[in-house]
Amino acid sequence: RSYFISGYLVYPIIDVGLFNPDWKVPKEVAKSQYYYISEFSKVHSEREVSEFNAKNNSLAVWFPIWFKRELIFNKVTEFVFLISLILSFYSMFNLKDEKKNYLFLYFVLLFNLLIWFLKFPAFRFGWAYIIIFISINITFTFVRMNRIVLFRYVVIIIFLLLTAQSLFKTFFENKKYFAQSIIVPIPIPQSETRDIKISSSIMGKLSNKPKCWGASPPCFPSNYDKRIKARGINITDGFYIPN
Repeated sequence: RSYFISGYLVYPIIDVGLFNPDWKVPKEVAKSQYYYISEFSKVHSEREVSEFNAKNNSLAVWFPIWFKRELIFNKVTEFVFLISLILSFYSMFNLKDEKKNYLFLYFVLLFNLLIWFLKFPAFRFGWAYIIIFISINITFTFVRMNRIVLFRYVVIIIFLLLTAQSLFKTFFENKKYFAQSIIVPIPIPQSETRDIKISSSIMGKLSNKPKCWGASPPCFPSNYDKRIKARGINITDGFYIPN
């Protein structure tokens, strides 16, 4: 999916841009997006200064800012993860032979969590890895202690906490929007657009804003790359930016 949309195996990581289809996102655009996602995850950096921040802000600089702005639930999760990580060193290296195959999963999770933390530490990007990692280590810890009944209660408590966190974000953090959309969807902001000619056979819309809210495709944001060209005579043929 990433390849057919952007031309990269994992967009916007330019290091895995192994192929060169004509629709491939230009390297400078992908690079800008990469730095923006990374630095916004850390310090809510603006796009214009993201590359500068990435090259100049060390872990000692961005970590306190990142930790301070996280929700209490996320901070508790970080604490639980650290405990789980410490316990995992003992659990994983004292597995019985029939369970040694879990070591591969353990190191894969650790590798992904390391990349997540150092590059894109927004919790929405890392929840899957974090929850799986914590769950596996809790399982092995209680099984080793032969506390299966207690383990069941812990699982129920974790499930309730995760549910509570989701409900909190839905009902309290976004209560204004939730109240507006409980019966009907929130109206989509509308952008003003004007017609533009993309090619001899394709017409499109140009938005007066950086987003095409409410406009039918093909619509281009106000700051779109003027080099973009149609790949054929129909919209479904796609678009590309010439090198």
